[in-house]
Amino acid sequence: MSGPRRLALALFAAYLATAIPVGLVKAARRLGRAAIHIGESPRDARRRVYGKAYSEAVEAIRRAIPRDAAYGLVDGDPDPLLGTPFWLRFDLAPRRAVELNRGLSPPSGLRWVVATHGSDPPLLLTADRYFSTPEHRP
Repeated sequence: MSGPRRLALALFAAYLATAIPVGLVKAARRLGRAAIHIGESPRDARRRVYGKAYSEAVEAIRRAIPRDAAYGLVDGDPDPLLGTPFWLRFDLAPRRAVELNRGLSPPSGLRWVVATHGSDPPLLLTADRYFSTPEHRP
């Protein structure tokens, strides 16, 4: 084996010798912090991560919309990178989300609309109320 190859191999071995223990210590610390949440219900985890207001709004929406129903989902987030509608879909599953676009007619039979807006809690409206406002009419 040539000199440069030996040097590269030695440097790689030195890197592994220092990186692996550091990585294991970090992983152990993170697992330790996560272990206190073992057995936590989805509702409690939601409250811990997103806060009381969001969690209570989601629970109220889950009670209002039957499991086998569909709801209109309106993304009012000023920052689309927040991904609030995606997490809300997850939190409201197995209810089916129908994305509502401005200017389009609502699907027939839709009874509820859930609107997101930034980090505010989601808002549940009846479809009649939502589509009766001038800015939401098709």
